Amino acid sequence: MALGGYPWYVPHLLRHIPRTLFFIINQRSGTMKITVWIARGLIGLVFFFNIQCAILFLAYPKSYAPGFELTGEAGSAMMRGIGLLLIMWNVPYAVAFWQPDRHFLSLVESTLMQAIGFIGESLLLLNLPLGHAAIQFSVQRFIFFDGWGFIALLIALGLVYRLKYFLPRR
Repeated sequence: MALGGYPWYVPHLLRHIPRTLFFIINQRSGTMKITVWIARGLIGLVFFFNIQCAILFLAYPKSYAPGFELTGEAGSAMMRGIGLLLIMWNVPYAVAFWQPDRHFLSLVESTLMQAIGFIGESLLLLNLPLGHAAIQFSVQRFIFFDGWGFIALLIALGLVYRLKYFLPRR
């Protein structure tokens, strides 16, 4: 017996507690970094496809105008306007992508914006009269991309929420 009646191995174990705690904290920190990078990757994918669409609408408006039953200079101007709106709407995505754990509100805003787009486009498609195949196809593409984007952002939101509110901080 050593150390006031404790078995001989207790002081030995107590000596290793600081190293063990350091290892656990580093593992938690590593988990936090991985979680942030997974969330950042999901946000980045959605951001990339949204910005890609915007750039294509700005660069090649005449190629995309017929999909919305638009023609001529008015159609090109309308497509460029949609491209500018897409860039404008993606500002919270860029902020959330930069640091999703610190800019959680931007991630929430991005997720809500994606949900609004998905729901709004779905309602638009449901209320579109028959005989507009080009518009229906274009809206269906937007629904597809906004739908998977919404799912990706929901996953990212869940990861960052878990990180912020359920994992202990250092």
